[in-house]
Amino acid sequence: LFGMGLKHLSAFIFETNFQIKTLKIQDNMLRILEPNLLSSIHLLEYLDISGNMFEKLPDHIFKATPRLKMLNLSNNKIKVISPMLLSNLTILEVLDLSQNRLRVLDMRSFIDLIRLNKLFMSRNIIETLPEDLFKNNMKLKSIDLSINELQRLPPTLYENIEDLKYLFLAGNKFQSLNDENRFPKTLHHLDMSNNVISICNISGFDYQWVYLDLSNNAIKNFSLTSLKSLKTLRLNLNQITHLKFEDFSNSINELYLHRNLIETFNKDRSFEHLNSLVKLTIRDNYWTCDCKIGSLVKWLNQFGINYDSTLCEAPADFFGMHINSTIALQC
Repeated sequence: LFGMGLKHLSAFIFETNFQIKTLKIQDNMLRILEPNLLSSIHLLEYLDISGNMFEKLPDHIFKATPRLKMLNLSNNKIKVISPMLLSNLTILEVLDLSQNRLRVLDMRSFIDLIRLNKLFMSRNIIETLPEDLFKNNMKLKSIDLSINELQRLPPTLYENIEDLKYLFLAGNKFQSLNDENRFPKTLHHLDMSNNVISICNISGFDYQWVYLDLSNNAIKNFSLTSLKSLKTLRLNLNQITHLKFEDFSNSINELYLHRNLIETFNKDRSFEHLNSLVKLTIRDNYWTCDCKIGSLVKWLNQFGINYDSTLCEAPADFFGMHINSTIALQC
């Protein structure tokens, strides 16, 4: 029934279809669902009603579908998730609420979703979250809150989640990344790109992050010395003017620093501890091509590390030349 331009579904359309396990009604023009629409399909496990025009769903629409494991409500106009709407879905594993008009969530919205594994809420207008929102969602592994209006998260938000691995917070209004954020210790992947972060100081907690994306923020200085497991770090599209390679963990495989304001780095050969590095991007900066960057280029070439096409900005004699031209310079 997907993509058929449907504007209405009879409450009795599925009355004799007891065996349905997968139902796709996405990409239509539905505004309302009859409260008893799903009352006969007790075996339903997968339901997709994305891409319609729902602003609200009947409180008990899912009462007869306790076997639902995947529910896609994305790309609608939903403004409210009532505490009753999802109350019967105790084995639901994936819930997609992205691209709706959610602004505020009731702390009881997800209280019965005890097996929820993945939650998508990107592209809403959420400004704040209740501190007990995930109190009963201990099995959550991935939360996507990207492209909302969030400035902060309650410090106890993830307190009961046993093994959260992925957290997507890109495209919000966060101003800082520091020890006050209190992320869960189990987290591996954190995306805070496209915010307005200017303060970046993670030093008090031994996080096990493997992937960190801080691209397209307003970071000038940073301290990430405690991130001993980090493999990929994206700091491109910031306002960094000066590099201290010693601030990076030797676990890093990929380091993205392009499109900043970098002119130089702290000291000659400060990069040699990065013995796991396989990719470095430093293009579109303001490099002063001297013996220090010459040492870096020689080291990158020696170990076969992939780096991008990078040009000198200064001094005048080197302007517009590739950084490879500095190899012969001696400190």
